[in-house]
Amino acid sequence: TAFDSERATVVWARLRLYYFVLITGHALLRQGTEATRLRWSNVRHKVSREGRHYAELWVREGKKGERDYPALVPAGKAYKQFLEWAAIAKSFGCLEPEHHIFGSLDGDEAPAHYIGRLHSRFLKAEGHEYHEGQPDTRITLYSYRHTAISRRITEWRWDPLRVAEAANTSLMTISKSYAHDWKRARADSYVNPFENHSNEHMEAIAVGKDSQTARDIAALQSQLGITQTPTRKRRKT
Repeated sequence: TAFDSERATVVWARLRLYYFVLITGHALLRQGTEATRLRWSNVRHKVSREGRHYAELWVREGKKGERDYPALVPAGKAYKQFLEWAAIAKSFGCLEPEHHIFGSLDGDEAPAHYIGRLHSRFLKAEGHEYHEGQPDTRITLYSYRHTAISRRITEWRWDPLRVAEAANTSLMTISKSYAHDWKRARADSYVNPFENHSNEHMEAIAVGKDSQTARDIAALQSQLGITQTPTRKRRKT
C-alpha cells in the first residue's frame, strides 16, 4: 500500500543516516560524493594474514576524483557495523552490485544535501544542533569526519602521513588543521623536546579479538554470502 511504501521510505532514510555517520567516520570518507556515489560493487571483503576481517571501499568519484587506494573499514566493531548495514540493505532489496550503498530505495544516489538536511532536522528536534561549548558552531555531517581524524591523532597516535593518506587529503592540510591535536597527543614531547619517544602506534581499532564480535561477523558474513580475499604480502621493489 501507499502507507506501507511511505513508512518503508522513512525507516530506510533513518537507518541510512545512522549507518552513514558510522561508516563514513570509520573509513574517513568525505560525506559528499565520495560516500554518496559508492556502490556495493566498489566493496571488497578482505581477511588479513592474522585472520582479521575488514572491507576495502574503492572510491571512484569525489572531491579529489578517484582514490588511488581504498578507504578501509577496519576490523572488529567497525566491520561488524558495515555488515549490519549490508544485511539491512539486503532486507530492503537494496544490495545489488549497481545499487548505491547509501542510496534511495530504488538504488539511485541519495544526494549529500538530502542526507544532511535529515541530519539537521534530527539534531534540531533533539536540541543538539550546536557543539558543546560552541553555541555558534553547528554540528554537520563533516563534524564526524573531523572528530574521526582528531581521534586517530590523539588516541591512536597515527603519524601525519598515515592520517593524510587515510583521509585522502594533503599532508600540509592535516598538519595545519590539526596542529593542536598533535601537541595534545604528544604533550611530553613539547615539555621536553630532547626526550626519546617510541614511534610505535596504537592499533587503529579493536580488531575483532572480542569473541562475541567475531561470532557476530561470521554470522553476518554467512547471511550475506560473503567470501573474503586474503591480503597479499606486498613485494619489495
